Amino acid sequence: MKQPKAIDLFSGCGGLTLGLAQAGFRVVGAVEIDPFAVETYTTNHKNVFVWQQDIRKISVAAVMRHLKIKSGQLDLLAGCPPCQGFSTMTTLNGRIGQDERNDLVFQFLRFVRVLRPKAVMMENVPKLAKNHRFKTLRTELTKLGYEVNHDVLDAADYGVPQRRRRLILVAGKGKKIPFGRTARNAFARLGKRAKTDPLHTIKGKKRKADVMERIRATPHDGGSRLDLGEALQLDCHRNCTGFKDVYGRMAWDDASPMTTYQTEFFSNIWRN
Repeated sequence: MKQPKAIDLFSGCGGLTLGLAQAGFRVVGAVEIDPFAVETYTTNHKNVFVWQQDIRKISVAAVMRHLKIKSGQLDLLAGCPPCQGFSTMTTLNGRIGQDERNDLVFQFLRFVRVLRPKAVMMENVPKLAKNHRFKTLRTELTKLGYEVNHDVLDAADYGVPQRRRRLILVAGKGKKIPFGRTARNAFARLGKRAKTDPLHTIKGKKRKADVMERIRATPHDGGSRLDLGEALQLDCHRNCTGFKDVYGRMAWDDASPMTTYQTEFFSNIWRN
């Protein structure tokens, strides 16, 4: 399988590049203005070409020519624009909007407009989510044909021994990129085993006609019994406001739903 290519903007000393490499990407280019950060970066990522200069003075077309990448070919454009202007310490002191680096978010957008990568990933501090620049970024990405997904995630929930809440934006060209593992991911890992599971082909067992009608009427990719209409719903379902995923299908590109009793169970554990 061909290794997907990525470019790291505002690369710093190379932490994100390391993570991308561990995730299976081949980072082919990086942009960073700080000479000390670049020295560290090039020491650890010798095969990546680094533009050590102000990103505002870099021609995206020149980057594409050097890396021999055409518009639409890059698999991932990733980056962490400077966050000092949006950090909690800065905003507590009332200085948001005064740091000229705040507008570098739009340089990230400039690269997207020309490169048209298949996917985009940006990381920053949570405060950026409430800033007008972030709203503009999302709007412009949507206009370019990207489906944008963003959330504030804590690194501690992903195996890192540190509480570090960060705003993460991911966008796919023409498709949504969810956070976490999806049903599609899980079944892909099963491979042929998913097709040969004996529970799917129990001999001598036939479903009743009304059950088959409900199955056919349930929409794919996240539909539930609520989509069946009054006539096809069971009496017990009409009188129940919970368990809406019963007679439902998992969304292919989302996580499997957790049932109500499981939610209550884990909530009780947390409270106790």
